[in-house]
Amino acid sequence: MKNKLLKHIFMKIKDNYKRFLSLLCMALLGVGFYAGIQAASPDMIKTLDNFYDENNVYDIEVVSNLGLTKEDVKELSKVKNIEKVVGTYSKDAYLNLNNKQYVLKLIGLNKEINNVYLEEGRLPSNNNEIVVEKALLEDNNLKINDSISIENNNYKIVGTMLSPLYFSNDRPTTTLGNGKVNYLVYLNENVIKQDVYTNVYLTIKGAKDKITNSKEYKKSIEKATTNIEKIKKDRETARYDELYGDIIKQAETYNIPLDKTALTTPKWYIFDRTDNNSYKELINGSENLKQIGNVFPIIFFCIAILVSLISMMRMIEEDRTENGTLKSLGFNSFQITSKYIIYSLFATVIGGLLGIVMGSLLIPRVVWNAYKTMFTIPKFICDIDTSANIIGLLICIICICGTAIFVCIKNLKDVPANLMRPKAPKIGKKILLEHITFIWKRLKFSSKITIRNIFRYKSRVLTTIIGITGCTALILTGFGLRDSIKGINNFQFTNIFKYDKMLMLSETANTSTLKNELLNNPIVKEVVETNINTATISYNKKEQEVTIIVPEVSKELKKVINLIDVSDNKKENLTPKDNTCIISEKTSRLLNIKVGDKITILDDNNKKHQVKVDKIVKNYINQYLYLSKTAYEKIFGNYKTNSYLVKLNNVSAKEKNNFDEGYISKSEITSIVNNIDMKNTMNDIIGSIGSIVAILIVAAALLAFVVLYNLSNINISERKREIATLKVLGFYPSEVDRYITRETIILTAIGITLGLLSGSYLCHYIISTCEPDYLLFDRRVDTISYILSALMTIIFTIIVNIVTHYNLKKINMVSSLKNVE
Repeated sequence: MKNKLLKHIFMKIKDNYKRFLSLLCMALLGVGFYAGIQAASPDMIKTLDNFYDENNVYDIEVVSNLGLTKEDVKELSKVKNIEKVVGTYSKDAYLNLNNKQYVLKLIGLNKEINNVYLEEGRLPSNNNEIVVEKALLEDNNLKINDSISIENNNYKIVGTMLSPLYFSNDRPTTTLGNGKVNYLVYLNENVIKQDVYTNVYLTIKGAKDKITNSKEYKKSIEKATTNIEKIKKDRETARYDELYGDIIKQAETYNIPLDKTALTTPKWYIFDRTDNNSYKELINGSENLKQIGNVFPIIFFCIAILVSLISMMRMIEEDRTENGTLKSLGFNSFQITSKYIIYSLFATVIGGLLGIVMGSLLIPRVVWNAYKTMFTIPKFICDIDTSANIIGLLICIICICGTAIFVCIKNLKDVPANLMRPKAPKIGKKILLEHITFIWKRLKFSSKITIRNIFRYKSRVLTTIIGITGCTALILTGFGLRDSIKGINNFQFTNIFKYDKMLMLSETANTSTLKNELLNNPIVKEVVETNINTATISYNKKEQEVTIIVPEVSKELKKVINLIDVSDNKKENLTPKDNTCIISEKTSRLLNIKVGDKITILDDNNKKHQVKVDKIVKNYINQYLYLSKTAYEKIFGNYKTNSYLVKLNNVSAKEKNNFDEGYISKSEITSIVNNIDMKNTMNDIIGSIGSIVAILIVAAALLAFVVLYNLSNINISERKREIATLKVLGFYPSEVDRYITRETIILTAIGITLGLLSGSYLCHYIISTCEPDYLLFDRRVDTISYILSALMTIIFTIIVNIVTHYNLKKINMVSSLKNVE
């Protein structure tokens, strides 16, 4: 009996292969999309972690404005939990090639730390050989074994490499040229060896065994950083005494006047991996993906499961007579139920496993290909996360198989004689519209039947509407996410930040002389003195790190930054007032701050100072807080200009570049930050988010098609006798088509309308959950997105209706109308 039942199950799969494939596709799409999106972010982190581990990249970096000594390295080696301390050398130099001048960053090769990834060729074997970035060769028509001259020395190019320190489009800054390094070059460190180390890199015990950026890894780095901070002051003092001790002693001995403020004070800077721009950009990209993956796939998954549930319920109800026959032949309820459990289990498990494999291997690779325009990591790690995937598959199995069990138990309560009879058709009832006679009388007969059928098959109708609503909402959400990010970069760097350059000043800079020089420059339009720093602010026990901008003269700020009130777009060019502050919209959202609230600012000594929020202003990239000079001095003490915000006239890119070259070499300026560079970096980040959104739209569109096809098949199978009767009564094929498709069109129209309404809210909800702390999305859905979302669903409906036409033609009038008694 068991063998016969098993054979019957496989026959059932064969006879109902369309439904089986439909269930399989639902499981494949639901589990596959869930698995793929969930895997993409961890795979990016694993890729980065593997790249760093293979090349033995640092955990902590220490630099100093006056270099680091061997004694510093020795003392750092004594710090608790430090595994290795390595001092390295680097310098910047010019390269003149083909009548062009480039800035190179020369980095000494060190086998102990930060190993380069060799793409082609080999590493240098002597002091006259170098390895370079491939871009240097491609941009200048060079090849391996060619020679170039750097600082009057000839070097043979023996290979191309990727640096683990700079693997994104972002370039390191320099005091040469226009302030940006063009190419990286690695050579034997003896060539650029100096009296002091330019960088000291540290690795932490046990850190390599942890996944980078994980909670465990961050905790170990925090502990090590705290321990290094303990020796920081002593080492700075020791370096000061080493450099100036004899000078000060002689000055005191011989009563020679000495201005100690003119002596540069040594200062240590302690960085970890998150301070590396390449690392930070990849981590941010991974976090963006993770946030989107926390919401979107779950909704996607729910729709797929819902439609699969209805499909199984309908199948069991159709097999009512067959189940009655099996029961009369001696098969018990468990055996009959197991038929549907195995059927649904086969479809779900096969589809789910295919989804896991395809989703886990395909979607992360598609996402990574989008990010490859930003990052040059050579090897992508793509793993299948067993635990997360099993959870997704189990949910799918429990929901679909559980439905089969529940419906079977309910149906098999009847005696075989009742089960062998068809289920009594639903009683026709008058609908509300029939009571509105002046409308009802004007309707055609076919229209009346369509309306009655819609109210007659409520469960199918409701499922169809929910399915189409959900799919349309998901498609609109994808387009809405695209709309919400596409314009923020332009608005930020055109309407809000109107300056072109940020000049960061040295501690000893003569600000008045430099400002006058800048104002006398014919291409300079505005120069605003500012103090720019970062600080932590808190409100209601929540904290955020913000950039504080303090103008020397508050009224001058509007020349370079346009602060727009979020509550009234007409209120522009706001300026900070005394005793209050202005905060960016993103900060107010994260901390739930309103105008009039008092926020707490932590100063350099972690002392708390309260400031009232006067205005909340538009800002889409990063978080800012604006203070007047008076308010700043009350919190942080003496005000000192450390930067200029410079707005240029409408000049060419060449003139802007010449400006950078002219000022970066000045001792008063430590670096120049170009808004165009920041804009390009953000364009890359936003572009990568756009690629992810495109994947979401495609996936939602596929789901929409499968849902519509599945529901159409359920509709036909549910009404085979009805359709056969229409054929017997003489309805033409086109009339039968219209009879069925008219309902589909009405339900699709309702679903699209509800989907467009709910999609807008869903888009805003997903944005509120997936928006990173450093970005504020525009939270809008363009009209064209509504049109495209509706159009895609309509196109799928038309395709399904065409397929339905051929399915209707295959219905056999005689077999469908046979009496089962």
